[in-house]
Amino acid sequence: MTLLLNVFSEEEKGKLIEYVMKENENKCTTLHVATVHGREKIVTLLMNAFSAEEKHKLIEYVMKENQDKYTALHIASCSGYKKIVTLLVNVFGKDKNRQLIEYLMKETEHQNTALHLAIHNGYEEIVTLLLNVFGKDKNNPQFIKYLIKEKENKHIQRYILLHKLDIKKLSK
Repeated sequence: MTLLLNVFSEEEKGKLIEYVMKENENKCTTLHVATVHGREKIVTLLMNAFSAEEKHKLIEYVMKENQDKYTALHIASCSGYKKIVTLLVNVFGKDKNRQLIEYLMKETEHQNTALHLAIHNGYEEIVTLLLNVFGKDKNNPQFIKYLIKEKENKHIQRYILLHKLDIKKLSK
């Protein structure tokens, strides 16, 4: 797929990025639309339009919200598209952990995170994936706050037990 993108000149690549980042009347990008339809290959192609030097633009792109404040991650999480969820969270390297946490904490207009949507729709593998990504740093104050807030949820309880976390100790 990246071979296809190599046929563009530098000027054309700039126009391609501009086009890819455009929004429709509902503030949806092509990434939102491809994700709604579960088109993993198209999601990959869209993300490959950005070079390594344009990583900041790629992060901006995946973090875009539609008019209902849904990102592509929200859509993939509530639709059960685990491979797309993985593609989206992998955009953020180790050096972009703060932005990754910001992405995971984004809420829709109804105050739902991608994790809330995955839990609500029963997508256990996505719940586990998001908790593992979110919990890479078990001392992250946002993560701890989230676990405490959601401690009544069975998925969160299972995660706490599995990782032998002491919520009382963490909350101090």
